[in-house]
Order: sequence, then structure tokens, then C-alpha cells
Amino acid sequence: MIGFREGLGAQDAMLIIKHEVVESKKPGVILGLDLKSAFDRVTHEAILTGVSKAGLGNRSFAFVKDFLSNRRAKLVAGDLEVGEGNLGNAGTPQGSVISPVLFNIVMVDAVRALRREGIPHVVYADDITMWCLDKRREVVRGTLQRGIELVEENLEGTGLVCAPEKSEYLMCQQHRSSWKEVLLYADGGLIPKVPTLRVLGLVLQEKAGNSAMLDRLRAKVLAAMRLIQRVSSRRRGIREEGVLRLVQAFALSHIMYVGPYLKWWKAELNKLDAMVRKACRAGLGVLSFTHNADLDALGVHNSVTEMIEAHREAQELRLAGTAAGREILARVGVSRGNTGLAELPNETMRCVKVRPIPRHMHPTRDAGRRAARAQALERLFLKSGGAVCVDAAVRDGVGVAVVTDLATGEIKTALSVRGGDVCVTEGIAISLAVSLPGVKAVLSDSMTAVRGYARGRVPPLVAKLCKPRNEVEVVWTPAHMGGNVAPDRMARELLGRAFGGAAVYAPVGYGEVLRAKREARRVYPPPHENLSREEAVLLRQLQVKCIFTPVLGRYVAPDVYRTDACVICGEKATVMHVLWDCSPVGAPGTLPEMLDAGVKDTTLEGQRRAVQKARELRDRQVRNRAPCTLTPGGAFGLP
Repeated sequence: MIGFREGLGAQDAMLIIKHEVVESKKPGVILGLDLKSAFDRVTHEAILTGVSKAGLGNRSFAFVKDFLSNRRAKLVAGDLEVGEGNLGNAGTPQGSVISPVLFNIVMVDAVRALRREGIPHVVYADDITMWCLDKRREVVRGTLQRGIELVEENLEGTGLVCAPEKSEYLMCQQHRSSWKEVLLYADGGLIPKVPTLRVLGLVLQEKAGNSAMLDRLRAKVLAAMRLIQRVSSRRRGIREEGVLRLVQAFALSHIMYVGPYLKWWKAELNKLDAMVRKACRAGLGVLSFTHNADLDALGVHNSVTEMIEAHREAQELRLAGTAAGREILARVGVSRGNTGLAELPNETMRCVKVRPIPRHMHPTRDAGRRAARAQALERLFLKSGGAVCVDAAVRDGVGVAVVTDLATGEIKTALSVRGGDVCVTEGIAISLAVSLPGVKAVLSDSMTAVRGYARGRVPPLVAKLCKPRNEVEVVWTPAHMGGNVAPDRMARELLGRAFGGAAVYAPVGYGEVLRAKREARRVYPPPHENLSREEAVLLRQLQVKCIFTPVLGRYVAPDVYRTDACVICGEKATVMHVLWDCSPVGAPGTLPEMLDAGVKDTTLEGQRRAVQKARELRDRQVRNRAPCTLTPGGAFGLP
């Protein structure tokens, strides 16, 4: 049971389905069993019985009983008002935060019965998905029919009944089996076979490939592009940063909701990448035929493969933080949750509070943000007092952990350990610090060690040494700045190292990992925030070397651009000719120095000069508009 549980979500159910169904080569059947109006039909008696069985206590029982009893509603439609009526003794209030929990309590017996029988399944609220993969039809039918019977038996008297007309089943790997269908019944009705099955938004299909899911995603991306066109154009409207957020929210989010849980062919991944690039081109305002390599150089999007990998890492990291999540990881064959780490006791976790690590803290790209954070932390904790800084150094299999006072820089304690893992040594330094009397805050430059404390899972030696005497706050601080300078120097002196080196920057989390990959291939800076939308779009077109010229106009607006010749010299008016060859002397095939410097400039003045020069050169090629069917500023951005 996954739905409405802390730390779990619908994508965790899809992870199980991917591992046990999508990636399997065995034939079989996957069944989506639906319940009739589940949240409206469940009886209050069944809910209260479940609360009683769960042993939640008299106060919880009384609260739930009062929550469900004597509920009344009134219908109002304009001036028409219907008197109040009693809602009866069935149904949980929709929209209430406690309603899903109460519904899960009713479903517990059915889920336990399926588990006892060993029937593969996932349950998310009222969506019950079961499957059986076997070449023998009688085994598949017997297993799934038994699962349906167990659900019906355990939900009898609760008001919940199966809906055969809304339930569906799908044949998996049908080409590997000799039979084409199986007869399954629920509540006396025959469950239909379908060519595509939708499970929590994940579309599985009978035939090979994922064409049905691709069609849905393509429709979502096109809808997002139409939304962008309504709120922003190449001349006005929402600026680039806001438009890219819309692309992420209304296009890429749909792709990444299902993308990690299907087995994509290479051609299908290429189509997904094309959708991503198409949405990004619309957001940036560049022309639709911009080269992919030039678009990549802008560093504004990731490939689908990169996003899937980052999503998988983030999901595994999240699941490793809870017992239920680690059980799911073990089920799908991932042992990440138990890699020699020990759980900190609840008493320790109540005393040790960990501040979230801020985003955008790359040592090079975000040097200003790191310096500002180091100064802010130093001011804050010098004022409050009781703060210490920790650091570690490792050399030839020996590590040194040092704790220094933030105010004086003097060593409070130090420890040498065997082993060459600097992250473990950093964790030991934090354990030493939180165990000192009077310490209120511990500043560490190790993201890995701080995240381990936040999750409550650290190396065994770190857990053994962690004995907090009072409530302590663990805070990440940038390396070699502020209070981290003293412990870094002391650790190197004790170990005899000339240079300790900064703590390794390890981006963790979906957004941070993808940002690091985007910026690693970024060649051109983003438009300055004070540029208008029209100026920003033209700057982006300059960066990708793809602006509207007579060569393009001849194809998209032949009534306006009857020839692709330059109006100045009569040569073919390509991008390079318009911007450079037809200008004062320059090397053919290159941008003018002013434009080349401007597209890489980060200042407002430099970018604006490049944009103004490009606009001047481009506008020389404008033709007198003749009557035509193509509207100005349309899909191709006519000047």
C-alpha cells in the first residue's frame, strides 16, 4: 500500500511495476481493478472498525467518530438554494487531509490478504493493480481471479464493491504466449481486455513500444506550447526565465512523470528529446529550425536520458530515508538503503537538528553566493554563541578530525582515525562536536556528512560517537571561508599536508544535478534581466546564429521575399552574409567582433550593443510587405 503515506508516492508504485512487469520478458496479464465510487460509498462503520483494529486509542476513535457523524450539506446554484440535508452514514469528506488515511485503514485487510497469498500487487488509494507473469493461462487466470476474490471478501460489508465495467486487463508480451485472452470476473461481471492500460497515469500497451504514451506526451507538449504563445511572443510578454518555468511545469513535468518507468527504444528517446527541444525553442523564441548543437550551447535544457538518471537517483535517495521506502528498494533489487550505514537513534535525532543545504552553491559558478553565506553564518553564530566549526583531512589511509571554536579559532578537540574516506572522517568530526558540552551549533563543509545526519543514516563509527548532551544544530558552510578556515588549517597541520583542498562539491537532488550538467556545457550567458523580451529573443537568435533572413523568408513567405538576394550587394543573404560579409571587412563565416563579444557578454551594455547592431543589419534586408496569407510575427517570427 503506497498511496497517502509519508515519503511515498504514485511514482514508487510505478517503479515496482516497471521492475516486475515492464522490464520482464515473461508473458502474462496485468489487471487494473477499480472500485465503484470508493470514497463516497465506504461506510462509517467500516472506518470506525478499522480505527479500532489499528489500536489508535480512545481519543482517536472519538475524534474520527465525531468527524464522520452528523455531516450536513446545502446546495446553492445562483439564486436557487436547496435546504440542508444529512449526508448519511457513508463516504469520507472529499478534500479533508484525514480522509485518505481513513480510506487506507479500510483497505488494509485486503492488502494483507493479497500479500499473504503472494499475489504481486500495488495499491494506491482505490486503484488496485495486480499481475501474474506466466506462460500457462490457467496459472495466470487462477492467480488473478483469486486476487479479485480476496479483495471482494475483505471489503464485504464496507460498502466497497468492484466495478467490472471500469476494471481492465492487459496482455503483456502477448507474442510470447499461445493464448490471446483470459476470462476474469468481478462482482459477477466480465472484465474487458484492452490494448492499452492506464495505471496511475502510466500507459502500458499490448504491442511492442510506447506509441500510446508518446501520443499523450506529444499532446501535452503541444498544449504547453499553445499556452506559451498566449502569454508571451517574440516581442512582448513574459520574459525568458518565466517562460522556461512554464515549459518545466506544463511540458517537461509530464515527460518526467512517466519517463523513468517505461522501457524506451532509442528512436522513442529521440522523439522525447525532440519534444523537449521543441518546447525550449518555443520558450526561448528562437526559430524552429535552430541546430540542436547550437541549442545545447545555451545550457537551458537537459536530455531526457539525463533527466531520467537524475530522477532515479533522487527517488532512490528519498526511498532510502524511510523503512517503507527501503523495502521498495529491496523489492526492485536496489540495495542502496543498506550499504553499511547505521540509523541514528530517535533520541539522537530529536537532539540533532539539521538545516537544509541551500541550492546553487557550486564552488566556481556560485562563488558570490558561497561568500555571502559564509559571512552570514559567521555573523549569526558569533552573536548567538556556542558554535564550533569542524573539518577533516586524509592522507595515506590516515584521517584527522578537528573541532575548533568559531569565536577564537582554538582547537576544542581532535581525533585521528584509520581510513581514507574523508566523508566518514567529516562525519566523525561532527559527532565529536555534538558530543561536547555547551555546543549549540556545528558548522561543517561536507555536504555528504550533513545529508547523512539529515536522513539519520550515517557510518557505524559516526553513529557510535554521536552522543549529544543537548539540542544541537548542524549547518553546512562553504569550505575555506569564514569559520571553516581555522579547522581546515589545523587539520592540515596535524596531518602534515601542505594543502587540504576544498570539500568536493557533490550536487544531490534532481534540480541540482541537472543544473550542474546544463552549466557544464553552457557556452553563452543568459540575457540580462533588464533586456526587453524582444531584445532577449534577438540575443538568443544571435547566440545560435539563426536569425530570420531572406534565405529563410523565401521559403516561409514567398510573397514577401521573392528572392533571397541581399538588397545591398545582390549576394545570397545568409545569416553570416547579413551580419558580417556584407559589412566592413571580416573573415567569412564568422561573427563580427562586436557581435561575437556581445553574445558572450554578461553585462547589460554589452548585450544591448550587440542586439542593436544585429537589429540594424537585419532591418536592412526588410522587404516591402505585399499582401499575403502569412501574418507578421507568426510561427517563424517575421521581422
